[in-house]
Amino acid sequence: MRKRYDKEFKAKVAVEAVRREKTAQELATICRVHPNMIAFGPVTSNIFQ
Repeated sequence: MRKRYDKEFKAKVAVEAVRREKTAQELATICRVHPNMIAFGPVTSNIFQ
């Protein structure tokens, strides 16, 4: 079964990713998602798409 994430969770993770205070691995561990789901770069809006 595929896991679904609500808009609030996605926004929270996106804000943390934009801040760049943690690495993708650290953020993924905290949020319990795979690191590949967190994109650091010019197109950070692609998170969870």
